[in-house]
Amino acid sequence: MKEKFESWWLDYGTADKPDYRGWEDLRRALVTEGVHLPQYPNDAPWTLLNALYSAKYGRLVGWRFKTFIEVAQRIEPAHRQHLHYFRKALAAYGRADQLRAEDRLGTALPH
Repeated sequence: MKEKFESWWLDYGTADKPDYRGWEDLRRALVTEGVHLPQYPNDAPWTLLNALYSAKYGRLVGWRFKTFIEVAQRIEPAHRQHLHYFRKALAAYGRADQLRAEDRLGTALPH
């Protein structure tokens, strides 16, 4: 089921016309596992999900930015509650070097 959610979310971030029926199918399937998704995908923690999937794949997922570094530059000041998780994902998926390579100013993820 995790793979179905991930696949749906990755498509959602890039689709011209999102598959809302697929979201409803996911909601019904996951409720049997004790997981309750919001009625609409826009009500999901999309900033966190997009940040984590971007870290996993090393590319933009669900953002309309031009570069990966812009995700970090957005998370740090505007969504600090997700910063810890984003940093952990960068480490888990080995993306820190990629992020540093794009961070010409050295300010993406201050300590």
